[in-house]
Amino acid sequence: MRSVTLVIVALCSPWFGACHSAEPPYPASVLVFDEGLVGTWEQVRDPAKPSEQPIRLTVAARKVPIVNGRLHAEGLAPDGSLKEEAAGEGTMQRPAYRMTLTIADPAATQTLLGIGFQKGGRRFLGLQVPPSRLDAAGLGGWVIPVHRVIAVEREGDVLRIRVPRIEVGWIPVVDVLDGTGPPTDTVRGLIAERAGPHVTTKFDRLLELCNEAARDPTAWEDESIELRRVE
Repeated sequence: MRSVTLVIVALCSPWFGACHSAEPPYPASVLVFDEGLVGTWEQVRDPAKPSEQPIRLTVAARKVPIVNGRLHAEGLAPDGSLKEEAAGEGTMQRPAYRMTLTIADPAATQTLLGIGFQKGGRRFLGLQVPPSRLDAAGLGGWVIPVHRVIAVEREGDVLRIRVPRIEVGWIPVVDVLDGTGPPTDTVRGLIAERAGPHVTTKFDRLLELCNEAARDPTAWEDESIELRRVE
């Protein structure tokens, strides 16, 4: 991942100095928002894994603008909040998420922008670091606005996260990288290949893969991450 990230940084850095969020153009028809996710969650520790780093996740609500039936990234500031012109009564808005993720060290936190959506009967979260926080993201895979997807399932105060076996990310504008992406591959093909990361600038293709993966149990890691509400 590190070498691919460095290539992307070299290609993208001038463009990402722009003044908008660069979040994907989600169709409004797939967006979902679960008010029950708002709050603070902590990972349930596995006694068999005492060295495992615990996860603490704080979720808040935010708004995203919708124009012509899709999320309109140009209406968002670099921190993921609505720009003034997109916050007026005449602009259609939908709820989304802002998250703070802490693993082990409370001083080492990461801010994430989240979009809830549903495909194939399964609920997903699309996640990325806001451009305003990229300098603090380091080279851990979040150094640019790569949009990644996880599956989520909430039952009351229990939240389960499933991670895909294949790493596919959406990145805006950088068409040259579609050669390493999955424009014609299937989920089964990508799993068998076990190569990656796969990158696409065609966001609807990422949604197609989510729709396919939702119906395929082999597309997900065997173990889920379980968190419980603490606040």
